[in-house]
Amino acid sequence: MSTTAASYPIAGSPKRAALSIHQADSALNLSEPDYFTSQPNELITRILGFLDASNLANVSECSSRLYCLATQDLLWKELCKHRWASKKHQEMSLHPFVDYTALIDRLDRAEKLAILRRRFFSSKLKEDMTEKEKDDELSQLVLHSKPVGWEGVTVFVPKKCSKWQASYVAAELDQNRDKLTMGELNAYDWLYHDNWSRGFYGGVYGNDADEETVVRVKFHPNGLRGNILGPESRPRMMPYHFTHLGAIQVGQYPCHSKPRRLPDWGWEFNNAYVTYSSMEPLGESKEQKKKEEN
Repeated sequence: MSTTAASYPIAGSPKRAALSIHQADSALNLSEPDYFTSQPNELITRILGFLDASNLANVSECSSRLYCLATQDLLWKELCKHRWASKKHQEMSLHPFVDYTALIDRLDRAEKLAILRRRFFSSKLKEDMTEKEKDDELSQLVLHSKPVGWEGVTVFVPKKCSKWQASYVAAELDQNRDKLTMGELNAYDWLYHDNWSRGFYGGVYGNDADEETVVRVKFHPNGLRGNILGPESRPRMMPYHFTHLGAIQVGQYPCHSKPRRLPDWGWEFNNAYVTYSSMEPLGESKEQKKKEEN
């Protein structure tokens, strides 16, 4: 696996940070320069909640007190929620492409399990282990695991930020990745779009009106692509593989294009006859989350 590490300050210059504070004071129509920082932590936190990610990161560079307040998980988790709401394959859990060495003590068991799941890493624990032993083992797995089959991934190494701030940055870095990996190809469902009929080929899945003619296919780890309903449903099972150029070849059909990243962070590839668009697997995410929460 080819990965790179990114480790750099999240915020801008101290001058920009001071400007953010000045703008906050101006918005409140306050004349004394220290009025903002003289307020209770609860009020400052409420005000910081109106800032976007860039300005919030800038504010964290102003002082040690503002650093503690501006890097709170409650603020960054809310930013993640709004930023990721319309994005594909970005659930509300900590991002897998973060080096959690400096943050491992801040992760609970559910968060560790979610990170390992999103790295496609097995987290099966021995039943006779104590609760502390289970937590310690999960911590070691998070620290030493790597995303299986995810080439070209940039792993964010946080120097001084919260776990949700690190996840926000990791997601922003990953949106620029332009190489679909085997792990992703196998993990997602794919909408099968017949380019000739300008529609989705047969089948009814889900309750949404725009999915009434959707067919979902799966690219299985055993090298076969087929309808999620089984081998008897169309499109039939066909072998597939990545070409040396990163394109996808299915059976004897014309080779598909190299997968491309979409603005919604999904993936798409096609040939003259068929277009595939990535989707979350039906039902898997909710069931897995329930297991992790328990």
